[in-house]
Amino acid sequence: MARPTLFGMVSTRASQAYTLPALQSFLRNTEMGPQDRLVLIDNDGSMQGWTVPCERIVPIQPRGFAANVNALMDMANEYEQDLCFLSNDVYFTPGWWSGLSSHTNETAILIPDSNALRQYKTASGLEITPRMDLRATIGKADEIDDAARFH
Repeated sequence: MARPTLFGMVSTRASQAYTLPALQSFLRNTEMGPQDRLVLIDNDGSMQGWTVPCERIVPIQPRGFAANVNALMDMANEYEQDLCFLSNDVYFTPGWWSGLSSHTNETAILIPDSNALRQYKTASGLEITPRMDLRATIGKADEIDDAARFH
């Protein structure tokens, strides 16, 4: 039986524009088990008032990236969970987690297929490129999900 997963993300005021779309796509396209957890480290307290269903942790003092990842690793170890660290500038598409989580009997660092590997333009004009601006994706969740299902 697979261990539960702690999905962890870090956000700051400088990156908060990316965090909400990332969390929304994660929640929309990720099948979590009953013991899985989603934890957001709000590194500088700038996410206060958000109503995203996740555990929100605000450090006493802002920390560096590595210290936040280490805190998530410690938390996962404490609760005997696997850690899946989530970048807050990623759009999570249907099936992303099932492909990665199928490797439960292995110790591995895995990365899903992404726009860094596949580029094209959809019939509706959405252009999938290696470096996409957030504004190019807002309001296009269904199109992005359809593109991911195609592959």
